[in-house]
Amino acid sequence: MIDTLFTPVNRERTVNDHLTENVYKNVDVNGPIAEVVEQNSVKELLVNIPVVEQEPQAVPSFVKKRLDSWYIAIWGFAICRYLFGIGGILAATIAAVSTNADARTYFSVIAAICIAIIGFVKPDDSYRRHVVAWRYLDAKVNLYTYRLISIKELLNAMSEAEQMIDLTQSNIRTYTESSGL
Repeated sequence: MIDTLFTPVNRERTVNDHLTENVYKNVDVNGPIAEVVEQNSVKELLVNIPVVEQEPQAVPSFVKKRLDSWYIAIWGFAICRYLFGIGGILAATIAAVSTNADARTYFSVIAAICIAIIGFVKPDDSYRRHVVAWRYLDAKVNLYTYRLISIKELLNAMSEAEQMIDLTQSNIRTYTESSGL
């Protein structure tokens, strides 16, 4: 019985049904929710859930590589944004207050390069696109690891995450083209 209850498809539904059954057992349906919470603490609810210990299953290497590469891209774009953003601001500030003509020229060029890199790479947009896809795929990988979803659902999630990146990119392009930016 327990083996059939905790197949990847039925596990979440079974746990939710069990929680719902315990919450509303011996409780007036019209009573306030506070009474339900007082009568059945979360600890009591969790004690009554049958748990089947399973070893986490390994995530396919190509999914793990995709997840890791997006994570590295997220950090790269964040570092790019702050490094060149702060560098550009500091260089522009130093150029503005400098009395030495050579220093003013040098720091003006550095500021222009930093701002040009930010404008060309657009690390804000790239960061946002990749972090959305990474969070979505990471959540699905965690579900797959504990056999709550199948490999087919994991592969569909990876495809959906790729589409999120593309969709977000096309939305950004459409917005900037329509607003004249």
